[in-house]
Amino acid sequence: MDYIKYQDKTIRKITGGHQDWYKARGNVWGERYMKEKENILTKERNKKEARIIVKYLPRNSKSILDAPCGYGRISNSLAALGYRVTGIDISDYFINLAKKQAKQLGLNVSYIVGDILNKKITGKFDAVLNIFTSLGYLEDDKKNELFIKRLCQYTKRGGRLIIEIINPVALTKDYKEKEFVLLKDGTKLYFNRYFDFRTSTSVTKIREVKRGSKTKNLVHIIRLYYTHELINICRKFSCDLINVLDQDGKEKNIKNSLRIWLIFQKK
Repeated sequence: MDYIKYQDKTIRKITGGHQDWYKARGNVWGERYMKEKENILTKERNKKEARIIVKYLPRNSKSILDAPCGYGRISNSLAALGYRVTGIDISDYFINLAKKQAKQLGLNVSYIVGDILNKKITGKFDAVLNIFTSLGYLEDDKKNELFIKRLCQYTKRGGRLIIEIINPVALTKDYKEKEFVLLKDGTKLYFNRYFDFRTSTSVTKIREVKRGSKTKNLVHIIRLYYTHELINICRKFSCDLINVLDQDGKEKNIKNSLRIWLIFQKK
């Protein structure tokens, strides 16, 4: 399904022309993003998430694919624990940050700039990671399913696919339609969010106001997947669910957990 085509008319006006918002040239991933997430994606969080991942890796795991890897916060954390990590991301800005940190820490991580849909990666992995809601960006269900298929294809038989996403059940219970964030450098961020129940997409308009700079208007569109949807898609590609965890990696009722982990095993 093409989301923009079937969205509510009001929301469609916002999303029109932004199908490829997620690409590097869209300016969503950059310095502003790093400053915005500074107090969210902390070193403590990186360590916690690395612990959750390690707990659910197959025994004697060595190779890990982080797709997409962003600026390497998880890739470098796992490499520091001795794993052989490959990270891929479409943003050369992020990859350069990841490489710089890896070098500073004396880590050997294989970083690739590219799109997993068309960039061939050598071999298969004991574990494939998709962390911090980094699926559902593509224009329609068919492309998003192909992305998930690639994750499954790069997972070795007996290996694990670990996905960490927003829980739409919890999100829609307390949906923040408007939010204001003031960054340390004085940049003002105004968020206007719209949830489209027809297509299960969350659309965010971001207005970035910075003194001495032209105001930027950005759009963020994501297809939010319910647990059963991802279970059914992954099952088609020989990855079966073995666990669903809350945001702290605990096995409990996830309905109130804003973030959730899905642990799959490749048959």
